Amino acid sequence: MTLEIERGSLIDESVLMHRLSVGSTPLREAVQRLSHEGLIVHLPRRGSWASSLSVTDLRHMAETRRIVEPAAACLAAERITSAQVDRIQDELDRSDAMVVAGDYTGCGFIDLRFHSMIAEASRNSSLARMVDSINQG
Repeated sequence: MTLEIERGSLIDESVLMHRLSVGSTPLREAVQRLSHEGLIVHLPRRGSWASSLSVTDLRHMAETRRIVEPAAACLAAERITSAQVDRIQDELDRSDAMVVAGDYTGCGFIDLRFHSMIAEASRNSSLARMVDSINQG
């Protein structure tokens, strides 16, 4: 999302462990998940590379998002709790502060959490997983 790691570049796991202050197990779990989500290419005993999503891939993600997320929002409107509304409002307040500060990367992450929270409020776990999967890339 931030393009800190260039598309197609080798991912040095030891550098990431040091940079993120995590051990090998959490990093391997993250690599496995990112590989499943198509954000990296991982070949056992050979390494991992940042995937190169094409403009077509991004267009397909946006098209799918336009189909799935309105359904999640409709269900959420019927099923959301006041506590969930409060948490969503907190995220929106944080994003306002980030816009003022010019932290657009942070805003992008809040946008993903916002959509995930709406999907969670739908109380349909299959739909929520689908929304998260689409938004993860």
